[in-house]
Amino acid sequence: MNAPDRFDVFYLPPGSQKMKITPDTKVQNAATFEILREDHTMGNVIRHKLLQEPQVIFAGYKVPHPLEHNVIIRVQTTNETKPEAMVAKALNDLITEVGYLRTKFMEDLGRARALVIPREQKSMIEQEPQIMQGIQQPTREPANTSVGNTGGVVRKEALALSVEYLRIFTVQAVIRATNEVKDEVGGSLIRLEVTHLEKIAPQLSRDF
Repeated sequence: MNAPDRFDVFYLPPGSQKMKITPDTKVQNAATFEILREDHTMGNVIRHKLLQEPQVIFAGYKVPHPLEHNVIIRVQTTNETKPEAMVAKALNDLITEVGYLRTKFMEDLGRARALVIPREQKSMIEQEPQIMQGIQQPTREPANTSVGNTGGVVRKEALALSVEYLRIFTVQAVIRATNEVKDEVGGSLIRLEVTHLEKIAPQLSRDF
């Protein structure tokens, strides 16, 4: 098949630059930005942010090939500024907005957890026998199958199993990434990088 390996979607080759800037020699205050290992999601959100700026005359993007996850953004600005400055401003604004959304999400998540998770919660070790018993012999009493005192619908067993699932997923990710490092350097672990986790991510996702 012509389809590339899945990790090529997000894996940046060693020595490659994430973004390459090419000034336009024919159009004043215009430049092309090539961003590697990104797709329509990143291209469209940057374009949308750029078009909100009055100093931006034109902003557009394209994905040259559906099997190559690279985005090309073309920007033209007024004489008051430069394309590089406007792209940098757009990226900084997006980082601020995403950070704000993350903060609000975590706040709402904390309030939601307060509604379904009891204040006095036993440790995983103390809950394990109850979890296994609940799996083998699920209770039929609705009053004992939900978490919290406000009509929550999250089962204690499901919550604990979700935590255990995430723990196993994390442990497996670290082990497989460590083996990836050892294969590269000949059996000795030097340093675990994010790129090693990226390489094992596709197969890990399929396994889980």
